[in-house]
Amino acid sequence: MDDYRDLMTVALVLFFAGLMLVVGQLYLEHTTRQDLGTEIELPYVPTSSPILSSRVGEHSGRTLR
Repeated sequence: MDDYRDLMTVALVLFFAGLMLVVGQLYLEHTTRQDLGTEIELPYVPTSSPILSSRVGEHSGRTLR
């Protein structure tokens, strides 16, 4: 680091590295804010078991006499 150009190069590299970190952080915050509204929750529809709701002999293949 005898030359002032070395110091300027290091300063420029550190500036751009910091700039890239800030831009990356802003990008991550922006995408997480945008993704919150895109999730669609499916409505819960309770279904009963076909075994409990069927009548005797209806689905079992047996006929009642």
